[in-house]
Amino acid sequence: MSSPRTVMISSTIADLREYREQARSACEQAGFTPYLAENFAADNVNLLDASLKAVEDADVFLCILGRRYGYVPGGSDTSITEMEFNHATRLNKPILVFAIHDDSAVRMRDLEGPPERRRLQALKDRLQEQTVVGFFHSPENLRKQILEGLFFLRKQLDEAGRPREKIPAPPEPYIAHNVAASEFVGRQTELGALTRWISQSETSPIQAPVFCILALGGMGKSALAWKWFVDLVPHRMPQVAGKLWWSFYENDDFGTFVDHALCYVTGLGRDTVRSWSADKRTTQLLKHLNEKPYLFVLDGIERILNAYHRANTSGLLEEESDTDRTGLAAASAGLPQSAIGSFAGKPSLRQAFDPVADQVLASFASLARSRILITTRLFPRCLQEENHQPRAGCILYHLHGLNNEDAFSLFQFIGVKGSKAELAPIVESIEGHPLLLQILGTEVARYPSAPGNFAAWRQAHPDILGAAAPSIPRDLNRVNLVEPPATSSGGDAIVLSSLSEFYKLADYGS
Repeated sequence: MSSPRTVMISSTIADLREYREQARSACEQAGFTPYLAENFAADNVNLLDASLKAVEDADVFLCILGRRYGYVPGGSDTSITEMEFNHATRLNKPILVFAIHDDSAVRMRDLEGPPERRRLQALKDRLQEQTVVGFFHSPENLRKQILEGLFFLRKQLDEAGRPREKIPAPPEPYIAHNVAASEFVGRQTELGALTRWISQSETSPIQAPVFCILALGGMGKSALAWKWFVDLVPHRMPQVAGKLWWSFYENDDFGTFVDHALCYVTGLGRDTVRSWSADKRTTQLLKHLNEKPYLFVLDGIERILNAYHRANTSGLLEEESDTDRTGLAAASAGLPQSAIGSFAGKPSLRQAFDPVADQVLASFASLARSRILITTRLFPRCLQEENHQPRAGCILYHLHGLNNEDAFSLFQFIGVKGSKAELAPIVESIEGHPLLLQILGTEVARYPSAPGNFAAWRQAHPDILGAAAPSIPRDLNRVNLVEPPATSSGGDAIVLSSLSEFYKLADYGS
């Protein structure tokens, strides 16, 4: 996923601290990194230079006007706030402007003298002539308007930076984002479950239009879905009207997905589709999915959920988990204790930051003819009942680690030589986590003294993954909200002192 875009937040500070905090939070929730003057140097000259440089570097300029005109540097008759707006205008930056409503409460300490008030009013009048100005009554109301504006602008920025690729006509598959596929090993049970899901009779109603694969990061959800989509679906679902693969790891804007999917199923151009209202676009997409049997794969749907649009997502579920509901989910779904946070963490974290996305995902569970495969680290709230059971029309499939046979095949593929009896305890100690097995297997395969010889490598590292390893506490809830780690690229084996260190290698913590 690309780095977040940036927003320069421009306003006076003393009178708008609460509002600036809401603006900062809104930027982060919408997937932008905020620039604030509080982070710049305190020196006046440097502050002005840093502010104008931030305007240049930002993707979006956000101006908030309160009751003060603001600081005017010596030798000038223009405030820094107005200078920043002028600079953003010269650079042709996307601009959002919000001003406090005249009917809002006024604190006397926020008012400046008559000359400054006249300058502020002149600035407001000029801005209303040059652009659209939104008026807010409260910090919360400002936050809501900023979110709406940034969602709209992000969609425009995403489309402007993306090549105008041709969307194929069904039944040709539309693969919106390519997957870096590697050799796929094992998972025959899981592939069989997916195949049975699409093998229902065409003459009877679909009992479960949505199949949701839920798993920790690095468990191989995307690889499993891709293998099935490319190799098995063409033979098992030959009469499908069309197939679409969309990765929210590449583009996490749900509105963009709806537009592209609608172009695919209707054959209409994007300009035509975008001329429709948001409600018409979603209604028409659902209409076409109900009329013909399409197959959509939505990979990484957690990217549109609130949990992934917070400033610091690492460990978020641990901090804000709903323990009572988590226990209920574990009991009802049979999930391992280490993974239940992805199923029943705090409900607000599992809601989409775009309410339209929640509505559409919920509607997918009622489709009459099409099927939607979802992969995710977090189970969306809109696909659950109040008791955390999957809602009618949705199958929840928890993807566990590799079994011993599949893990042994993976080790063989990587180049590890060892008996099943030697390798089985290792697999069980880390619950068959594929990515961790790959990391370990790669280190063994690259062991300089005896490449691939597990017994020799283990003899040289007797304290790694020892007999006590399974009892070492592991908090895998933290895995739900972090990126999968990259494997070591060095030629030498990494010396690990314990299973705890092994997890640290993978950036999962212990």
